Amino acid sequence: MIENLTEAKSHNNTLSEPLPFLSEQERNCFYKIANSIQIPGERSKAHPLISTYKIIVSEWNKSEPFLAGVISDQSLPRVYRILGALIQGLEKLGCTVTNKLTFIIRNEEIPLEIYELQDKAEHITTKQEEAELRRYEEERKRYAWASKPNIRKYDYMFNGRLCIKVGQKSFRDHKAANVENQLGELFIEMYKVSELLRKERKAREAERRKREEAEILRLEHRKCYEMEVERTIVPT
Repeated sequence: MIENLTEAKSHNNTLSEPLPFLSEQERNCFYKIANSIQIPGERSKAHPLISTYKIIVSEWNKSEPFLAGVISDQSLPRVYRILGALIQGLEKLGCTVTNKLTFIIRNEEIPLEIYELQDKAEHITTKQEEAELRRYEEERKRYAWASKPNIRKYDYMFNGRLCIKVGQKSFRDHKAANVENQLGELFIEMYKVSELLRKERKAREAERRKREEAEILRLEHRKCYEMEVERTIVPT
């Protein structure tokens, strides 16, 4: 857990100040919760959303939901505990999380990606692949159409190190601290991303309104023009 997250009191609400887009009351509440996030124990009861999502991940053969295919079975329990801690903290702040683990902060969907890092190693040929190669060597002596089996050159193996990406920033396991020790910073980044997304959405909405107003004005001018034309051609 990061320390000293409490905001320093200042009369200047500058951009360099953490989360300046929140009110003082909201910031105090936020930092109180961000400082108190704790990862539940291995035997602790999982958050209801996590319990539901475990079933989705285990049945991902028809589709690929969040977490499926990017986390090893050995690391999934740890990831569930991390997500459970995040969800509990966000719920205390009035944020919501959908059954598909979409995080919604201040009415904005936050892009959150979690995956396990992998080590790259030269592929060791299996007995089946060796048999396929032998069969290929025999066939190509007799047939020009013999096709060489496509055997990968490298294997990629999960190594237990996690990475959580929010927007353009990543939080990884490293020697100094693991992901669990960075949840407070992750919390702050999620809120910063929510503000960025809010501004981008507002800009898009303003641009759309501008286009709509321009179109309305164009149609009104067109209507006035047509009415004027009709008046000029109607005989008196």
